[in-house]
Amino acid sequence: MNIYEYAMQMEQDGEKFYLLLAESCQVEGIATIFTMLANEEVKHYNTIAHLQKYAADSPSVETTVLKNVKNIFVRMKEEKTDVRIGSSELESYRKAMAIEEMSWKFYLDKAANADEENVKQIFLRLAGEEEKHLRIMENIVEFVARPEPGNWLENYQKTLTQTMPVPAGFTAQLRDYQHDGVQWLMRLAATKLGALLADDMGLGKTVQAIALLQQQRKNGAALIVAPASVCFNWADEIARFAPVLKTVVVGIQSVNREE
Repeated sequence: MNIYEYAMQMEQDGEKFYLLLAESCQVEGIATIFTMLANEEVKHYNTIAHLQKYAADSPSVETTVLKNVKNIFVRMKEEKTDVRIGSSELESYRKAMAIEEMSWKFYLDKAANADEENVKQIFLRLAGEEEKHLRIMENIVEFVARPEPGNWLENYQKTLTQTMPVPAGFTAQLRDYQHDGVQWLMRLAATKLGALLADDMGLGKTVQAIALLQQQRKNGAALIVAPASVCFNWADEIARFAPVLKTVVVGIQSVNREE
């Protein structure tokens, strides 16, 4: 199976999954969104099929799904729609998030390895569409978990159109992958979602977290829970890379740990 066939199978599976979610969902607005996402997967399938045959003349994959979804969310919010769902449904929504994240990364990888510029651009546009789907699913989970979502929808839409700058005064020189990690953390923070940064040891998780802490300092103090052996290292790195932040180390006693 070549990459085009794999991608088409992935889009077909996505369509079927969203149709199942739409069929089982009791909230009309969310069911409509799932149907829209299923239709988006069909468009992606057709784009990839066309790309496989006629790479030089492939159709556009950009859609208006974000605008349409926002309208549905706004309407449900205004109508105070009851969006309570069962735990099994919520788990299915989280599965859809994982699928969209996998698809997004798949197309980014194929774009990075594409030999022809037009093929690369198509894969990048597909990646962009899948990222939109991922954010939509994140917001559905947020919406059903907290029916009064406040301003998260507006914040979420902003993250799709803007690159968030590393905060002024942050002195570390980030590598490309670290910069991507910081962007990811900032985007999730803007939509009031948590994150688990799980890079291997030595790849700079601390410095990425410090960048986020400085960017979020306007929201007040933050608590870092860490083993006693690295607490002063955290304090030193914050002083080095984000001197605008004030740190206080608490809870460490000068006693023999073996005692």
